[in-house]
Amino acid sequence: MKINFLNFFKKENSLQRIYPRSLFKFLSEQKKSYPFFLSLEGNNIYAYSTRFMVKSTDVKKIEDIVKFFFRKEITQKKECLFFNGMVLHFFKFEDFHQIVIDIITNNNDLIKDLCNENLEPPAPHVVFPDGDFEALGSLQGEMELWWNVYWLPFWTSLSEEEKEKYLERNKISSELREFLILHS
Repeated sequence: MKINFLNFFKKENSLQRIYPRSLFKFLSEQKKSYPFFLSLEGNNIYAYSTRFMVKSTDVKKIEDIVKFFFRKEITQKKECLFFNGMVLHFFKFEDFHQIVIDIITNNNDLIKDLCNENLEPPAPHVVFPDGDFEALGSLQGEMELWWNVYWLPFWTSLSEEEKEKYLERNKISSELREFLILHS
C-alpha cells in the first residue's frame, strides 16, 4: 500500500469543499470597483470574498440582489445559500456602530451587480461623530483600522470627479476634506 504523505497531512477545510474548482469562473479584472472582491483561489477556495461598510439605506439593495440570484430572502445575520451550483456566505454585523457586510461567493453575476450598485460607506463624520479631523495628524488605532479596512477600498475606487461628488452629496466639511486629501 502506497501512501502519499504530502496529501495525508494536507488538511481541507469546509470552504474548500463548498467552493470547488469545477464551479469557479475567473472574474474579469475589476479595477476601480467597490466593493472590492478578492479571489480566494490561492487558498484553494474557488470563490471571491469582500467585506465592506454600507449605509443602512443600501442594505435592502444588497439583500434584493442576493434574493434575485439565490431565490431566497436574507432573514438572518448569517446565511449560507445554495442555488444552481452557486454558493453564498453572507454575514451582516456591526463595526464602529455601522453596518458591515461580509460575503464569500462563486457567483460572478452577483458580484457584478453589487459592484454596479454604486454602494457607499457612511461618511467619516458619521462613523466618527466626535472626531476632530482637523486635529488628527496621523492615522492610529480605530481610525487607522477603519481607514484601511472600510474607507480606503471605497475611496481609491473613485475618480477625482466621483470623489468631489461624494464630498458634496455627503456635506463633507472643509476640515474633513483636508483630512481625506492628506491621507489619500
